[in-house]
Amino acid sequence: MNIKKYKVIFIGDSGVGKTSLIRSYLYGSDLRNVKNTIGAEFSTYRKDNIQLDLWDTAGQERFRSMVKSYCKDVSICMIVSDISNDNSMDNIGDYWIPYLLRTINQKKLPIFYFIFNKKDLIEGEEKTKELNKKIEILVDKYKSILEKNKLIVKREIKDYNENEVLIIKDITTSLDTKLLSEIFNNLFELCKKINIPFNEYKIDLRKNENKNIICRYCGIF
Repeated sequence: MNIKKYKVIFIGDSGVGKTSLIRSYLYGSDLRNVKNTIGAEFSTYRKDNIQLDLWDTAGQERFRSMVKSYCKDVSICMIVSDISNDNSMDNIGDYWIPYLLRTINQKKLPIFYFIFNKKDLIEGEEKTKELNKKIEILVDKYKSILEKNKLIVKREIKDYNENEVLIIKDITTSLDTKLLSEIFNNLFELCKKINIPFNEYKIDLRKNENKNIICRYCGIF
């Protein structure tokens, strides 16, 4: 079977729940003791002939210089924020999108998939409505930032073609396995339907003389 590997990176501020989203979906892990990621964590998930290579990157400022090492041959950027933390949502437009545009040096840009996490912290119908309005305003802001960089941006798959940038948004929580399944299933469907970059690289993890893990693909750790 010819396996197509799609590189999916998770980025966003520290504490927004990137690691919890991945672990909850893949392993059903106990999420109470999740520690901050140092550098990056790597996982894979395969369905039929499609393999998602999931790179969970650190959000702490002291490790952000390392994130660019993983921004190579990216298929989908999962850009995660915490809906209970306004700074994390503002930083998507103020920091992370400009950072990605500066850092990702490839002919075809990846899909930008905005994940608004920790839905479980918002209670009540009125607060939910207010949140949905706020998120739409933010996504429009993110879209404008991309368009200012002379990019054609689409929000619907049916309107998208190869020379444009597709943006998608979802609201979720790592505590809701049904919502997470829908998001990851959507990733597989995107890989099937859309001509996005896929990778033929081989991940070669080995230890150096100091017994640290080295990724021979990205050259660090």
